[in-house]
Amino acid sequence: MYCSSCGKQNPEGSKFCEHCGAKILYGKEARSSSVTKNKSQAKNSINVNNPPYPYIISISKLLILSAATFGLYNTYWFYKQKKSFYFENNEKHGKIYTFIDAIFAGFTAYNLFDQVSKAEKKIDKAKPVIRAGMLALAYFILLLLWRLTGAYSWLGAFSILPLIPVQKAINFYWENKYDDNLVRSKFGLSNWAWTIVGGLVLMLALYGTFGSSGTNTTSNTDNSSTSQVQSSQKKNLDITQSVIDINCDNSQGGSGTILTEDGIVLTNNHVISGASYCLITLPDTTTGAPKSIYKAEPLIVPNLSKQYDLAFLRINSAYTDKDGKNWGTYPTSFPAYNSPKDCDKYSPSLGDYVRIYGYPVTSGGYNLTITDGIISSFSDNNDILTSTKIDSGNSGGLAVNKDGCFLGVPSAVVSGNYQNLGVIIPSSVVYDFSNKITSSYHSSSSASSANQAFDFSCLSLKDAQMYGNSYYTSNPSYIASLYNGCSQTVKNVTIKVNFYVAGATRDTAPSDTEYVDLGVDYLGAGDAHAINGTINTPFNTSGDFNWTAQIYSADPY
Repeated sequence: MYCSSCGKQNPEGSKFCEHCGAKILYGKEARSSSVTKNKSQAKNSINVNNPPYPYIISISKLLILSAATFGLYNTYWFYKQKKSFYFENNEKHGKIYTFIDAIFAGFTAYNLFDQVSKAEKKIDKAKPVIRAGMLALAYFILLLLWRLTGAYSWLGAFSILPLIPVQKAINFYWENKYDDNLVRSKFGLSNWAWTIVGGLVLMLALYGTFGSSGTNTTSNTDNSSTSQVQSSQKKNLDITQSVIDINCDNSQGGSGTILTEDGIVLTNNHVISGASYCLITLPDTTTGAPKSIYKAEPLIVPNLSKQYDLAFLRINSAYTDKDGKNWGTYPTSFPAYNSPKDCDKYSPSLGDYVRIYGYPVTSGGYNLTITDGIISSFSDNNDILTSTKIDSGNSGGLAVNKDGCFLGVPSAVVSGNYQNLGVIIPSSVVYDFSNKITSSYHSSSSASSANQAFDFSCLSLKDAQMYGNSYYTSNPSYIASLYNGCSQTVKNVTIKVNFYVAGATRDTAPSDTEYVDLGVDYLGAGDAHAINGTINTPFNTSGDFNWTAQIYSADPY
């Protein structure tokens, strides 16, 4: 027989407990006493439905229900915890206030966390308590992750993490305060229902985010296409602003591409050959209409420019019209064309996309025009033949591939019986020309100019004479002596001749510049060479002319 008071065993038939002295009950009397005791314990128990409404749950229950409800359980959790601690701290707030407080827990979490921290301190001052501020800030930041798009929104699920140490602290407080009288919240039937339903929904949501590869592929493709369109538009804008219209005093016109910010322009030699100056027009990048106008001087190396049909211009001033209107700002930084990265890996092939920028006469010759096509063929001399429309005025413009890489310079049209093909001088030829001109071109502003390869200021012209018909000064003759005062042998000597015509009638401008190859293949150091010939000038006038001549370029032998 066991005593109902102390629980210790006594001999059979004992009326009183030999250990505590309590009366030992038998039969109906014992059963009645047990029921009375249980009712007393139930009356004095503390649970979530009785003040102070402690909400004690296991960490596993917290995590499972939060995941199964996509974080919605967190709001319920805040409601329960705020309700219990409001009561515990004698803060009188109604259900509506507490519910709204829980909905906006991202902003009000610190209040609860701070109350829990202080309560924890009351139980055990030596025990480290939760850091309310840090946990509240972490919860707010993690909560914002739900607002991300696509799969990244799932990072918001980690907002449950700061609640784990808070729940542990809450359990510690209530369990130490009420001990045996405390009734803990168990994982009940309704919790299982939420978990099963939520789990199924969670699986469908995860599949929709990560498993629907077709949808994601389409979305990614759309995003990629949008990105490619935006990139293409930017490349087109960068190219558009660097392709300019050229009109020279040689009655020729064409297109060109600005290569440097200080105003060096690439074009065809036949566009500017024989010109003393040119007007270049920069376009409006939206409409292609003329926007600003500048003056430029031709930079021609006769032998190379004629051989390659390539030349340069240097912008040297803004254009001012007869009414005094200034059409540009000079000096300024010009919009130079830059070939995109990795273009050096590109090699043109049949069928490749081609886009050409220029000022063809078919669109008026003054508005920037863009045409598209493909590489149709390659000529015997490796020129690119394209189906892209090219007309007079396109010469000297710019041809690029789909990535904006430099393909070459549009230069001519090949006519067939029924169809025409455009001719593009390929980029490899342009680069070859540029490398050669670097070593042979010198500034046309002075006979003593020099490049890094060779200083030809030691060359000189002596006893230079020029004459023609007294009243008919076309194609005058010249005679002179070329002296090599350099310390080394030279070749490919060119002179620059400036004419200033004083006649009354003239077909072209009142001045002209000609570049004359003297045909010098070899002139040793200290040697002199007699030169003579005829200069083919574009003018035809009555009257006298003045002229000057100077060494323009030369190469070391």
